[in-house]
Amino acid sequence: VMGIFSRLLERDAEKVSTRKVREFKGEPIAENATSKLHVEYSELAGFRYLKFHLLSPLEINTFKGCKVGFKGKAQEEVVDSDTTEIVTFFSNELKIGFTEFDVEIEDPVLEMIRNKEVETISIHYKKNIQELKIISPTYLRETMGL
Repeated sequence: VMGIFSRLLERDAEKVSTRKVREFKGEPIAENATSKLHVEYSELAGFRYLKFHLLSPLEINTFKGCKVGFKGKAQEEVVDSDTTEIVTFFSNELKIGFTEFDVEIEDPVLEMIRNKEVETISIHYKKNIQELKIISPTYLRETMGL
């Protein structure tokens, strides 16, 4: 009985993951050969946040959050994710996963985005680093209403 139940759960998780990947819309702000990064901006009680949506074949499953690096020619700012529990919804059918997490955007990063200086965004989790190249610094800036 337990085997049947766990197979049903796996099948349901696969359906949810595949649906999340397929239904996700939006222009990516950064990409590399295998992954695309989308962001949504929000402000809450005076704090600025970017919600990251990562479509990638790599799975991030951690309770320790991640670090996000914003790198330009002259500087790099590394910030901790506001989200500590990060779980990838991975679709075996599509061989890609959907991962979401939030990052608080403080003044040094905000200035880099405002001045269109961010060239790459890197996501550091466990012992992995995924670097994505900014497609359009102007689009990133506009996403934040700057």
